[in-house]
Amino acid sequence: MVVNSDHVDHLRSILNSEEIILPSSDRYRAESLPWAAQKDQEPALIIRPVNVGSLSKALAYLSKTDLQIGVRSQGVGSASAKDVLISMTAFNGVEFDELNEIVTIGAGQTWGDYYEKMDKIAPGYATVSIRTPFVGVGGSILGGGYSWLSSEYGLTSDPANLLDAQVVKVDGTVLWASEDPDLLFALRGAYGFAVITQFKLRARKYPHEVWGGNILIPRTQLNAVVRGIVATDARPPNPKVAFYLFTMRKEQLAFMDAKEDMLMIQAFDAHGEKHGRSADGFKWALDCPGAIDTTEISSLSGLAKLQESIGRLKGTANSWWAPIALRSIDEVTLHRAFDWFDTAASTSGTVGKRVALFFEFFTTKDSLTENADSAWPRPQGFQHKLTISAGTDVGASEHEAVLARRLVQDGQRQIVVSSCAVQIVPNAVEDFHDPVTQVSPASPFGHLLLISEHRFMESITHDCKH
Repeated sequence: MVVNSDHVDHLRSILNSEEIILPSSDRYRAESLPWAAQKDQEPALIIRPVNVGSLSKALAYLSKTDLQIGVRSQGVGSASAKDVLISMTAFNGVEFDELNEIVTIGAGQTWGDYYEKMDKIAPGYATVSIRTPFVGVGGSILGGGYSWLSSEYGLTSDPANLLDAQVVKVDGTVLWASEDPDLLFALRGAYGFAVITQFKLRARKYPHEVWGGNILIPRTQLNAVVRGIVATDARPPNPKVAFYLFTMRKEQLAFMDAKEDMLMIQAFDAHGEKHGRSADGFKWALDCPGAIDTTEISSLSGLAKLQESIGRLKGTANSWWAPIALRSIDEVTLHRAFDWFDTAASTSGTVGKRVALFFEFFTTKDSLTENADSAWPRPQGFQHKLTISAGTDVGASEHEAVLARRLVQDGQRQIVVSSCAVQIVPNAVEDFHDPVTQVSPASPFGHLLLISEHRFMESITHDCKH
């Protein structure tokens, strides 16, 4: 079935005119653009409900049709649909209950929007909020939720952090998920059970000022950087320290007149500058020959803005990726990752320039409760995330698209050499992955999780190093 005039007329009878967006509207692109251009199904119709009542009526009607429906927060997860796409961007509130230390946050806004509001209404408090400002609240929490605070408190979706969620079921029923414990369980790390309008997150008193920022190091110092990372991983855990590592080509650093490729470490140390510059922090990076130090005292909001420019890439290329969960890191794995990047980046055509490699170190920890309390029983001991990606220009040949997909598909095994299955985190499983999901026997949704759009990692194996 395709969207026809009867569908549109009925939706117009139950929604306000501004809640219906046709392809001819100048609002259409902003409300439908996915991150990966090839995943854009060019929906025939977009609805943007402005309140729970409108969303309830729309879902109750659409669920009785054979139309394909998609739900989108900010599009970074590349949600789309060929028939009707529901944009949640109107759900953008943030409220702070200081007495109970709970933040209620609308599911359709970006984390950048959230940070701006929290800076005004709750300075001195923080939630386990996502580090990337252009990412949408809804999809990122349902996919786990990775924060600068995750090495201390776990994922955003963990029971200690995600307290409740207001949902609208496909039949239009509106409820808080805590009224149905099985549903709340399923929302912690999974998709496809309901449309979430807002979340209740645990707020904690947290330093408003932290030390962090970018440290740029010449690529020629890779061996020193690798040794520093492995030594940091070998230390006793420090839950207030974490960092990213990006590969940066000199062309990407033209604004600073870079003469060579660089490694960029984005550091975070909630202990403060003295600790951050010490041997227990990032002295190993700051002492690398040629290092450029742009770190400063900032806020969580300020650190998030460091990644703001990346959001401009949304919808500009076809892209495929594989974020891999790791328990620990070693020199061999790190060097294999850079070998993969160098080989892939030398690929001809538009593929090579679209290859990327980045790491998130100390990106999470085991749940403060039990892994079985969440729909995604993530690998025990999971600390680091390694992401490889490749893509093409929009309009590139199918040959190049196949090549880009193959680089990512094969790259996983080239980098992580293990007797266990490579463990892909659930917010980024591509159609070429082959999930084999093991679910806790306690899960009441076990039979559903196996068919939930392949949103789960390839396997859960607790006795493997990587």
